[in-house]
Amino acid sequence: GGSGGSGKPKGKQATSAWGLASKLGCGLAALAAGAFCLLSGPRPVERHPDVDQALERASVAIRREYNYSLALEHVEHAFGLAPEDAGVLQFYASVLLALGHVERAWRHFRTVFDAAAAESLDPHFLQQYVLALHRLGRVDELSEIWPRVVTTPGVKWKSFLQCPDLVDESLLDGALPFPEADGSRVAKLILDNRVEIQREFQEFLKKPDWDSDRYFAPNQDNDLVRGNEPRRWTELLLFNKGLWDYQHCAMFPTACKIFKGLVEVEGILHGKRSGQVSLLKLEEGTALVPHFGTVNWRYTAQFGLLVPDNVWIHVGGQSRTFKQGELTLLDDSFLHSVEHNGTGPRVTLFVNFFHPRASPMTYDEWLLRKDYS
Repeated sequence: GGSGGSGKPKGKQATSAWGLASKLGCGLAALAAGAFCLLSGPRPVERHPDVDQALERASVAIRREYNYSLALEHVEHAFGLAPEDAGVLQFYASVLLALGHVERAWRHFRTVFDAAAAESLDPHFLQQYVLALHRLGRVDELSEIWPRVVTTPGVKWKSFLQCPDLVDESLLDGALPFPEADGSRVAKLILDNRVEIQREFQEFLKKPDWDSDRYFAPNQDNDLVRGNEPRRWTELLLFNKGLWDYQHCAMFPTACKIFKGLVEVEGILHGKRSGQVSLLKLEEGTALVPHFGTVNWRYTAQFGLLVPDNVWIHVGGQSRTFKQGELTLLDDSFLHSVEHNGTGPRVTLFVNFFHPRASPMTYDEWLLRKDYS
């Protein structure tokens, strides 16, 4: 989630066209095989090889380069060749959504949904259609389609405000957009060590190039930035994809020390990692569009290191402002967005960690179970 969410290969897949391409049962999941579904029904038919080639190039542009503009060129070519291919329409809509062309994306989502094409049964398609409706404020249409959405096989959502890619149903009841910090070891560690964390950040601020691309790279979910300006939302990674960055940890030793070895951060649940520790920098005037996190078995903590006034986060229909020296805890499987209406950059210590009611395994435990399964 965007307040630090999931991403394309990283895991946000909330707006990822490639996530869409890799998941579909008929249409895009069958890209390599060249099969697709006509809008009039689910019967697989042969697809023209030029369509396959264009879609594969679009997929590569997203997977390897995060380049949605290039992907759009390829998908538009495929659409010109096969305008009634539901798989092409879905991929096209997904790329349009990632680029902020929400109205155009919505039209294609609606076409596929109304045609009851096989693609319309895919939860990722439904998630993206729901997202488009949220971003357009089409509440009536959302209410209209919701009964059909929640009765679709494989869909486990209970609210159109909480539609992650993957769901642990045991954690749905009692879920809150802003959970209480009580009982969270991660929250306690941050608050207990806040003085040292802030001191180390103040030392970092003394570097003349502290806010440059020497330290901060575009966030892996930069397609969430309204206006598609990747440099407006950047990250300095301390822990990501199971690895600590010891060069960055030398500048922020406390954050690395307190979370190193913590199963809530480093562990694996349902076969997936969710942990990340980083500094997130959001430039003034930046908005992150509404989106869902990837899973409902993780929480997100953000501790304000440099926070101007009037930076808002909206989660599941509730809104709060970020505060310097204060902790914001959220369940990013709920719909959430961020608006920076203040002056100067906002920087937070960001931690993705497993839900307190979940039971993650250490990497070694997971490997052992995998070997014997």
